[in-house]
Amino acid sequence: MTLELLASELLGRAMGAIAPGNVADLMALSEAEDAPAALKAPLRRFTQRVQVELGDLPGGNPVVEFLKGLRAHGLENTPMSLRDLLAAEAERHSRSPGDRAAIQSFLDDVAEVHPVSFTVGSEGSSPRVQVVATRERTSPSSPRTRRAAGTGSSRASTGSTARKKTTSTKTVDPERQAWVRDTCLERLAATKGPGLRETVLIAGIKHRARERYPKLDATEVRSALKELANMGQAEVSAGRWRFKGRGW
Repeated sequence: MTLELLASELLGRAMGAIAPGNVADLMALSEAEDAPAALKAPLRRFTQRVQVELGDLPGGNPVVEFLKGLRAHGLENTPMSLRDLLAAEAERHSRSPGDRAAIQSFLDDVAEVHPVSFTVGSEGSSPRVQVVATRERTSPSSPRTRRAAGTGSSRASTGSTARKKTTSTKTVDPERQAWVRDTCLERLAATKGPGLRETVLIAGIKHRARERYPKLDATEVRSALKELANMGQAEVSAGRWRFKGRGW
């Protein structure tokens, strides 16, 4: 079965009717630059729907089981988009303290693991292109795990090749850098109490940048935070960032 057929079948279902691992994979696929063109719009709608349905997920056991499913699937397979949604849930006041603690515990664990990227390659010479989903670790020394899009225990043949991604040096945009840095500083300066968890801060900055810089990623926000720390304007402790000048 092709990736298009597999994904199309799942994309029409409610989040609660899909295994947590499948939810994570579909959201990871939505982040992939080489996702099939026919799936890009449905994947975008799916991600938007997950944001709503995750907020409506009943507390207690449903939350525990969802997080348990993500852990079983592998922390490295939880994409940044899903991490950001969970970070927002961890700060949602309508959630019970127990739910928020469980979600935050998951976020603390997943923060130590870099998410693997989701790439798409072609296989075979059948009339309809058969697409194979693969997850590739960003570390050059990491092994590449291939997932064959077939049934039973069939695997992708050794002759299949993944589409190679060309790496290019990103052009630094001083205006964009300054905007991210200033927005982080503004958010931190307005925050009282113990400060903001990094995952929550990143989610907030990305949300604010959705119109101006829709492709802003967590790496850029972390870079801005480190720059603020080096400038003596921000500091971090126990995973929380605060405006410099307030005592811990």
